Amino acid sequence: MDILYLSPADWHGVRGRFQHLAERFAGDGHRVLYCDGLGVRTLRVRDLPRVKEKLRAAFAGRAPVAREPLPDGVSLAHPLALPLPRWAPVKAVNRRLLRRQLARAQAEHGVTPGLVWLSYPHPDLVAILDQWPDAHVVYDCVDAWDQFAGAYPDLAAAERILLERADVVLATAPALARRLARHHPRVHHVGNGVDVARFQGEPLPPEDLAAIPGPRVGFVGNLAHWVDMALVERQARALPDVHFVLVGPWQRPEAPPRHPNLHFLGARPYARIPAYLAHFDLCLIPFEDSPLVRAVDPLKLYEYLAAGRPVASTPLPSADPGLRDAVHWLSGDESDVDTVRRALAGDDAEARGLRRRLAAAHDWSRRYRDILAHLAAAGLDLNGGGLRHAG
Repeated sequence: MDILYLSPADWHGVRGRFQHLAERFAGDGHRVLYCDGLGVRTLRVRDLPRVKEKLRAAFAGRAPVAREPLPDGVSLAHPLALPLPRWAPVKAVNRRLLRRQLARAQAEHGVTPGLVWLSYPHPDLVAILDQWPDAHVVYDCVDAWDQFAGAYPDLAAAERILLERADVVLATAPALARRLARHHPRVHHVGNGVDVARFQGEPLPPEDLAAIPGPRVGFVGNLAHWVDMALVERQARALPDVHFVLVGPWQRPEAPPRHPNLHFLGARPYARIPAYLAHFDLCLIPFEDSPLVRAVDPLKLYEYLAAGRPVASTPLPSADPGLRDAVHWLSGDESDVDTVRRALAGDDAEARGLRRRLAAAHDWSRRYRDILAHLAAAGLDLNGGGLRHAG
């Protein structure tokens, strides 16, 4: 069957749930048209390089620079919309543009969607769902979208419309599932996962990491407003003999802080991330306390554990209870220095094996089977490329 996968993340960006699930749909014999993300917040100056790249991709019909090849069964579209959500005329233009762009992409790749998989309530995408009247719709909710800094003001309203249209709703965290269940009868909690096999072994350290002495405390992910940079800076000052390595794009208005033992390496290809994790002595999840974070199930937690690394994290209320004893929890005060010291000193082969076994219970193959079971229970049965409604 054909799946239109409307994702908030670009395929060639930071790899997450969206690419993993799309890849598994394709591996099951379904044709997937994956659409790169549209922004859900007002444009800022620091977004201009990404806007430039997206424009190139859209007008070239492909990614503007050489990237990893797409998996068999996955094709890629680069829709564009003007990030001016408060202007009604702009909304009307965006919706006409999106209808044309997606119709053109479907025709180009020979895709007729039987299933629309929508992973964020972008108001313009929700408004054009009538373009696929015969397709089933799944809303895969991964965040409390209206809690993002600068979020479009009509995200919550768009989400309510999407919930009316969706056949099945998935939520990555219990807090999200509880909220959505007030508005939809078929909401299922399916957390994030990890490609366990990818994080096994001991690859050589990347050159930029090898140049940084140990011990190394590492972070991988978007360096956005939900990352508690004040906590990271405090740790770097209090532990001058420890080097803090942050891998990922800087997405904040201020410049990155400067400390001799604080290293910002920028974004790195997903294929190289296991090599970074393998040579971190401790992995860090320094999130601020906010409604957004309380409803998040960070994929990086599973990847850190799959790599066998010890993890130090600020509180994650939505984390799987079975993983909580495997994490060194940070409290945001002076005791965090001792917590990091203990975590760095307490690693051994037995502990690494336990972490990997815990992560294996969250492999994406299991998550994918759970999703298929929930779809089937709702009457949406993906059988050998076909979709039937049993209700």
